[in-house]
Amino acid sequence: MQTKHHYAVLDGMRGVAAFVVLVFHVEQQNDLSAFPSARLAVDFFYILSGFIIAYSYEHRLTGDMSVRRFLVVRTVRLYPLLFLGVSLGIGLAAVSAVLQGFPAMDDIAVAGVLGLLALPSYVFPQWPTAYPFNAAEWSLFFEFFVNILYAFIARFLSAIVLTITLVLSFAALLANAIFQQGIDGGYDQDNWAFGFSRSIFPFFLGVLLYRLRPGVRQSTGWSCLLLAGLAVLLLTRLPGGGMMDVVYVAVLMPALVWFGGAVYAIAPVTKVLLIFGKLSYPVYILQAPMLRMGLEVKHRALLAPEWTFYLDLAQIAAVVAFSYFALVYFDEPVRARLSAMLRRRSAQRALAEPAGTA
Repeated sequence: MQTKHHYAVLDGMRGVAAFVVLVFHVEQQNDLSAFPSARLAVDFFYILSGFIIAYSYEHRLTGDMSVRRFLVVRTVRLYPLLFLGVSLGIGLAAVSAVLQGFPAMDDIAVAGVLGLLALPSYVFPQWPTAYPFNAAEWSLFFEFFVNILYAFIARFLSAIVLTITLVLSFAALLANAIFQQGIDGGYDQDNWAFGFSRSIFPFFLGVLLYRLRPGVRQSTGWSCLLLAGLAVLLLTRLPGGGMMDVVYVAVLMPALVWFGGAVYAIAPVTKVLLIFGKLSYPVYILQAPMLRMGLEVKHRALLAPEWTFYLDLAQIAAVVAFSYFALVYFDEPVRARLSAMLRRRSAQRALAEPAGTA
């Protein structure tokens, strides 16, 4: 086992959640009520994010890593694919403007700038979404937000401060669930503010899970069972109404993350899990514009129901294939170049410092 453990099972779980979201959105083209628990995959992502960010950066943020440096590193990690996904959405809107005369180009420009900054847009009141060019982008805004919040308070995040943060944020999450009959919000113009309660509590719960992490041991059987358990949990619905969302986010999904951080699988399985993990982010952030094109085909082709199923499979395959190529030929090279530039700038600053500077 490696000295610095890589949580491959958690990588695999992130991949499972991303593919569940993809299936959820494809099926929503046919049935808006399909897989009602799948939307909570985003809340699961926040729990995972808190665990992994604490694992990767807590000791550095409480040491010599500046908040600015942390934010630059996170931006390099997340922004290239976000930029690509939003740009695809802007391109589709521009094509629509040319072919159909709607939406207006100046509206596309304003909403496009907001989208590229990961900010909500209220330019198109006729559409409910706050992120018209990439529906998944809302969760990235709140990921950036909660990362920034964590970076600023990491040095002061004692057990007491973390407990207070969790209690207050859970109260906000509970209010969200009571008001909306379930944990929801963040993605539409009229519920965007609810994204704050959806992100803060699960993220800091993930930080707590990292601090309470158990020892790690090999158990391929348990690893596979946890992956299957997550898929079943997100693709089915436990009885209990909207308030069951609170149980999902505060109990069931954290338990899966905690146990997922306690096991690792044999090498061949681990390789598959790592692939799932690498594909999870591109599959998640690039699926919206791809599925928009698939929906247009579905509306215009007037397919028979049996052919609709095959089109849905083709959409899933297209998203996965495009995500792979975007990862290998765009995201990884861009991030490598940006990281190299940052290293050179850091080296230049170090050389420029006066001798004896601490």
